[in-house]
Amino acid sequence: MWKWFRSYLAKQARSPSGIFARIFLHWMTQSTDAENAAMLGRLDLAEDSSILEIGIGNGRTLHRIAEQVITGRIAAIDISAKSLRLAAKLNQQSIQAGRIELKHGQSDAIPFEDHHFDIVFSAHTVYFWNDPQRDLSEIRRVLKPGGTLALIFASIDDGATTKQYPVSHFKLYTRDDFAALVRKHGFDVETGSDRFGQRHVSWIIGRAVQVHSES
Repeated sequence: MWKWFRSYLAKQARSPSGIFARIFLHWMTQSTDAENAAMLGRLDLAEDSSILEIGIGNGRTLHRIAEQVITGRIAAIDISAKSLRLAAKLNQQSIQAGRIELKHGQSDAIPFEDHHFDIVFSAHTVYFWNDPQRDLSEIRRVLKPGGTLALIFASIDDGATTKQYPVSHFKLYTRDDFAALVRKHGFDVETGSDRFGQRHVSWIIGRAVQVHSES
């Protein structure tokens, strides 16, 4: 029974769906709200920034971004139809005003043109990237020269992580290992970690400073 429940939670974390999706998304948003806010505080969000969020939960972080990015462009993608519907409801006014655009999509095939965003932000999605090289190449593609990638994730550096994020369902990394992947794709990298109650999370901020080579 416990094995089934952990598998169910992992599937919901990847793509919330079904009758309990709304409850799960509310819980997930509440548990990650403080860390998302802290990460946004580290970024150079200007009124005219263009920012993409990958994986949106119920849209609360998008709402917070829209409070700061007034004249810029805010976009978001998610593979969960339920997440997109809830985010659309929460951000209805900004969407109708043309300030937020939501699309179905994922980080290995981002449905936006090259060199389009100042910032790409994603929290707790790297566990589900089948090929991180491809995802990072896509993110690098849609970022403007000098743009910023911001990632939050639970790293295996913290011993409790494997209990909260079982390796049978989540692909886990050390912070340094994932930072090396980001650096390989043409970013200057800054890393750190924070604790929020019982939650311990790592973060990476990468600034695009060189042309990425596939060789």
